[in-house]
Amino acid sequence: MAFQNNTLQSGKEYTLSQIFSSNHKIIIPDLQRDYCWGDRAWNKDADKYTELVSGFLESLIESYKENKAKDLTLGLIYGYESPKYHIQLCDGQQRITTLFLILGIVNRKTENHFQNNLISVEELNSDRSPYLQYAVRESTLYFLSDLVCEYFLKSENQISFSMIENSPWFFSDYNLDSSIKSMLSAIVTIEDAFDKSMEINFKQFGYFILNKLQMLYYDMGNRIQGEETFVIINTTGEPLSASENLKPIIIGNIIDEQKRKITSDEWEEREEWFWQNKTKEETTSDDSINQFFIWYWQVRLLQERSWKNKTGYPLNPRELFTKKPKTDEENEENPETERWEESIQTITIHKYFKAFQKLINLCKDEKFVSVLKTIKNESISVSWFRNADLHVVLPLIAYLEKFPEANLFYEFTRRIRKNHFDEKRRRGNNVDWRHIIQIIEFSKAEGEVLVFKTKSNRTIEFKSISNVELKEWFTQDEQFKNSLKKQYKSEIEKWEDHVDLMGNLSPLWEANTSRENSYANLKAIYDNFELLYNSYNEKEAKENPILSNYIRFYRVLLQEDVRIGHIDRTSGMLGAWFSWNSNNDNAYLKYLKISDFITLFSIEKENLLNEIKHRLRKNFVKDNFVISSANYSANLHLKCWLFLKTLQAEKYNVLLSHYDGNGIASYFDNKRNKLNSELDFSLANSICGYGIKNGFGAGNEIRYASDYWGSQHCFDTPISNFIAKEEFVSRENKPIQYEKVEMINNEIQELLNNFYSEDNLII
Repeated sequence: MAFQNNTLQSGKEYTLSQIFSSNHKIIIPDLQRDYCWGDRAWNKDADKYTELVSGFLESLIESYKENKAKDLTLGLIYGYESPKYHIQLCDGQQRITTLFLILGIVNRKTENHFQNNLISVEELNSDRSPYLQYAVRESTLYFLSDLVCEYFLKSENQISFSMIENSPWFFSDYNLDSSIKSMLSAIVTIEDAFDKSMEINFKQFGYFILNKLQMLYYDMGNRIQGEETFVIINTTGEPLSASENLKPIIIGNIIDEQKRKITSDEWEEREEWFWQNKTKEETTSDDSINQFFIWYWQVRLLQERSWKNKTGYPLNPRELFTKKPKTDEENEENPETERWEESIQTITIHKYFKAFQKLINLCKDEKFVSVLKTIKNESISVSWFRNADLHVVLPLIAYLEKFPEANLFYEFTRRIRKNHFDEKRRRGNNVDWRHIIQIIEFSKAEGEVLVFKTKSNRTIEFKSISNVELKEWFTQDEQFKNSLKKQYKSEIEKWEDHVDLMGNLSPLWEANTSRENSYANLKAIYDNFELLYNSYNEKEAKENPILSNYIRFYRVLLQEDVRIGHIDRTSGMLGAWFSWNSNNDNAYLKYLKISDFITLFSIEKENLLNEIKHRLRKNFVKDNFVISSANYSANLHLKCWLFLKTLQAEKYNVLLSHYDGNGIASYFDNKRNKLNSELDFSLANSICGYGIKNGFGAGNEIRYASDYWGSQHCFDTPISNFIAKEEFVSRENKPIQYEKVEMINNEIQELLNNFYSEDNLII
């Protein structure tokens, strides 16, 4: 539809000095309800009768005092122009009326300094029609005219509020008008507030009200659409949602009737699609629509948040569609402003919506689902992406916007997954999402994206991002894989899918120090890596029980900061997690950076066990096992205990327990670990068990085996099987015999001698 006059342009912000000036008229049409902000009503939240004027005025005064030079946005007003220069207000009535009343009282206090913003000189000398006119009913229309001319334009010395109802211009019918009664109550509230605010300079405050308060105008076009909007707002009783606030901004400036209809249809298409794809728990699709527009601006501006005074805030799509953002080099991020004019075009918006729509449709394909679920194992939906990290969702949208046909999108999705885990697990190796989006923009074809060299490509200048280093996208890892995938794509992708690698095969290349990066060499290394990894899988480890025991203990030694330490919510003990295996734990994944472990990947399978034993003999010498009260530490006790259990399990050819629900623990006080309290501490006269978290101050303790007493695969029983359960339970009343402790010591020495005698390394 074409607009009639365009006194106020849709989608633009206006101050009261612009609205209440010239030959404009703001009309409150008969479709509107009564003015009510001055009425006292029961406020269930405040548990008392309140009105809205005092809170509104208080916030204005606070804003004025804090920074009178700062612009303040008061939201949207809806209307249509009919006849020329007459804006029929469909929403915003309560705010506009209250502001007009405030301005009227300020005018009284400043000797008519703001008269020309209440009524024009021409109207004052003729029809006496103020800039704000109430056409709800005739009595309201006449009263507002009288109120301006007979009260607001008079000084406080000429007429006081108490004189109004006895004035000759105040008709008795005015007392029957709900809007008038509410306006009179509002005036009392405003004047009382001003009397209490002695610090206000009313001329400056009036200037603030007129020139610093802004409202965004949306032209409804005609009365029919205005009535529809009025019905929606006033029957739901709810303020307009973020997406409803955006709609007039995006569509409002389109004059061409055909383009306006297309844009309106596109908006409805988006609303319908997001509605169809909302979660069962959501009653509206507003959150998803608003999130889409936040993503949109993040991609377009290459900026995650807006910044002011070095403080970050969430992006506000409404503000971004109405005002071009500014750069400030002192802030952590600065927007890409060169594309702003293109970004506010509806054709650009819809292209990104189509890209996101395609992303959701592609995720119905199981191969995409399997990749994304490794990031977060939930049903792939709009909600999944709303909860995903920006470095996942934003590049995927940008890619599909640039390449709608997307023949290589699966490969790109896999790369994004790798980048995600590089950020989560190998912090510092990932490429920032803003740089990935620029890679997409710089690439003319899909294939260029995957092999784009960010650091060596001197012909491209990336947008600099404060505190974010430009990392290599086509890394050596990607280059090696790219070469092998030409012939062995499915095999390499299988390696990439390993839960601990998640796309990054760098540990395999690092292990391959002396051979070419051929598929055969890399497959042998990967097989070894998987064999070592499977030692943490109880089902798989049963095939190689002794190897599994040694591998797990070797990892404990290499990563003692992870495997041995404080057990959460316990005190007085250290714990060891012998079999801990969690790819959500970055500490667990440190083993992929430990060269002493990575070098095992290149050892031939039949030599793995001997190699680990050899390293243990060199690095964990026999002298470590001579522990007494004099040199005791819970850390050393745990290491020796786990190693002795590993040696004993080898003797009996059993697989050590994989349970890690609680850490295997040792008390700080060595006396509490003794079997026989009368003897000095030694490994033979000691025991470790499982640390139990009973809560703060609730008697945290170490517990020992009951059902599996005497089983060689358990960590929480004495070395070997010389002490009966009954003896152990009653040890405080009847000490365990010295002879049995000595038998345990002999067993320990035999285990150590047998182990350290190999390779002539006995000490």
